Amino acid sequence: MKKILSILLLVCTMAIMATTPASAASSRDPGIQRRIARQQQRIDQGRASGRLTQREATVLQRRLDRVRQHEARMKSTRGLNFRERRTLHQMLDATNTMIYDSARNRARGF
Repeated sequence: MKKILSILLLVCTMAIMATTPASAASSRDPGIQRRIARQQQRIDQGRASGRLTQREATVLQRRLDRVRQHEARMKSTRGLNFRERRTLHQMLDATNTMIYDSARNRARGF
């Protein structure tokens, strides 16, 4: 009887340990954080180099802030699921395109 209880306890412990990292990992996505940081860096560099006007930089900054707000709101429930991560990546794709286009238009921030 003791042996059966020991095995059952071991199995339960392993099951709990196996599910904990998965649930913790679902609440954060380092890819999203990296993309947000990189886009912030690109906006700052564009502003400093004059490739972005002040207005363009403000619009891009607001858009990136909106992505951050969406991410925080989505994480506040039960973490990010697949659909929420996809939505955030789509928002970041659109912001990335806006940064690219704004930095390459003829307007200069000098």
